[in-house]
Amino acid sequence: MLELTTFATPAFWVLLAFFFYVTTQRLRGKRVDLLAVWRIFRSTPLLIAIGIMAFGGLTLRFYMNYLVPADILQDIVGATGYRESGSFYPQNYVQSAEQWLGSHPPVRPFAAFPNLDRLQSALIANNSFEVPSIVHPPQMTMIAFLLLRVLPGRWLGPFISLVSLIGLALCTIKLLMTYYPSATWRDHVLAVMLVVSWQPVIATVRLGQFGIAIGVLITSFWLLARRGKLISACVCLALAASLKLYPLIFFLFLLIVWRRAFVTATAVYACGFASSLWFFGLKGLLNYFQSANSTVAFYGSGAVNISLLARMNDITVGWPHKQQFVARAAFAALLLVAVCWFWLTQRRELGLTSALPEKVGAWDRNVAIVCCLCCLWSPISWTHYFPILLLPCVLLIVKTSPGAGNIKQRGSIVVFLVLLLLSLSDRTVWGLLSVLSGKVGATMGTVLSAYPTYALIVLIFLLNRGSPDGSRLTKPQQHGPIPVGAA
Repeated sequence: MLELTTFATPAFWVLLAFFFYVTTQRLRGKRVDLLAVWRIFRSTPLLIAIGIMAFGGLTLRFYMNYLVPADILQDIVGATGYRESGSFYPQNYVQSAEQWLGSHPPVRPFAAFPNLDRLQSALIANNSFEVPSIVHPPQMTMIAFLLLRVLPGRWLGPFISLVSLIGLALCTIKLLMTYYPSATWRDHVLAVMLVVSWQPVIATVRLGQFGIAIGVLITSFWLLARRGKLISACVCLALAASLKLYPLIFFLFLLIVWRRAFVTATAVYACGFASSLWFFGLKGLLNYFQSANSTVAFYGSGAVNISLLARMNDITVGWPHKQQFVARAAFAALLLVAVCWFWLTQRRELGLTSALPEKVGAWDRNVAIVCCLCCLWSPISWTHYFPILLLPCVLLIVKTSPGAGNIKQRGSIVVFLVLLLLSLSDRTVWGLLSVLSGKVGATMGTVLSAYPTYALIVLIFLLNRGSPDGSRLTKPQQHGPIPVGAA
């Protein structure tokens, strides 16, 4: 189904306005004044209009999440099955999902929606996809099991999304206070509304996924480590890695550049893993890894899978099985060696002590790059993972701002193009390419559908440009009023 929600989000239109402004100014050879455009959007009429659009879009997505609980339905079925039979993995997922939806109808007036039965049937069919059904990490299902003891089932997804959005808003405000101490309340309100109406955030709310919560936890890890609160930071990182596996790349980063943080985070994560082992049993964990392996095989080269391994799978399609395996393994190993070598070169520049990072500019940049690698390196990666990119996107805009001294204004066109591409719905673009497949061809359609992968690679390159600020924690940067477009 072709989704057009991308074009109804204020974040998309604000970024589009910044992109066209920067492009026209550069083509005319004039100076780019981002602050002047930002002042227009934070004016009272536009601030109210953006707030209405953001609130309306979120309300619609909360309603759809309540009505047809998408990905969260897997956790609900698993938690319900454990409560009734002691097993998180039902023998027949489709039958269990239909039984749960039938026994938990939406209350009126929430049920006033056409073709609800057809939507729910499509949802169940989409989630079954001929592989073992529960493919979320056991900790997610364990959280669902605990929350379902106090919440009605259909409210689980909206509740998780609401709590995550509150945390996301607080993280956005904290980012502005860190990089732009002189930002006014209008700057904070506008930035929060743009972030919560960002397409990946909206998609995560609709799916009932934990992507927003992971983004909040990773941003909290960065901020707490920046302040020298190592234990609290490692707890946030371990929690994020417990919800999904892709933040585990941070552990490799810490192993190379900050051993004490790695040991602390690993100890916390091990405690969580031991609790899930006690909760699920060895058989339950083995079932999860079996499901995850089947899911990787099923979605490994999917059109909306944005990982680098998916792009490698696209290249090796049609090769003999052994050659495919060797090529993919060699690519993964080469990528691992390249990333580890890069982090080894960063150890001295980071200036890490046992307690806190001394050079916060280098620390910010490296954490932002690891956030991007989380999306690129995971065997399966979707755009609803993008809430983890809150820090990289804000840091990119900071590096583009006047006086930052890292990215010259002639590069601002590429900056806002990247931010614009990261704000598109992958399913919207995929639907458009499917319609145009007869004109552009299947191969070109596959290449174009990988636009988020290209955008993430360029984002890493832009973040790594220039010299990071080496100021100490006690002297935050003073960039003046916020001249950004959106996170």
